[in-house]
Amino acid sequence: MAGGDDYSAYHHREILFIQEAARQSGVIVPLLQAAYFAIVSMSDLKRVIWGNWMWAIIFIVPVFLWLISLFLVIQIFVPPKIGSEARELPTVYENIVNHKYCLLRLSQYFLLAGLFSMAINVFLYFVCIPLPPPD
Repeated sequence: MAGGDDYSAYHHREILFIQEAARQSGVIVPLLQAAYFAIVSMSDLKRVIWGNWMWAIIFIVPVFLWLISLFLVIQIFVPPKIGSEARELPTVYENIVNHKYCLLRLSQYFLLAGLFSMAINVFLYFVCIPLPPPD
């Protein structure tokens, strides 16, 4: 029985490690969104994209990607339903750890896609978008 206890303690530590990484991602995403909204609101971007839905959608894409990332991070903290017998617990723990790890990786991919999209938007803003005429 001691081997089973070590096994569940190992998976418990894995789950805690994944949740700590998710907490850090959960802090990064809102900070990125706040910085992005601050940059957009202080620039002339609102006047440039007003009425041009294509540019508006392009500049909102990073926010949607970050929201998906945040949703996935939140799903890591949802406790799983465990209704198995004692002999199945090692398999159940392993499935839980794998599921949470997949959610964390997927969240990181959406976070990176949002950062890449933001970099593209910065490039588009400086190179492709014409400045509005002064008032």
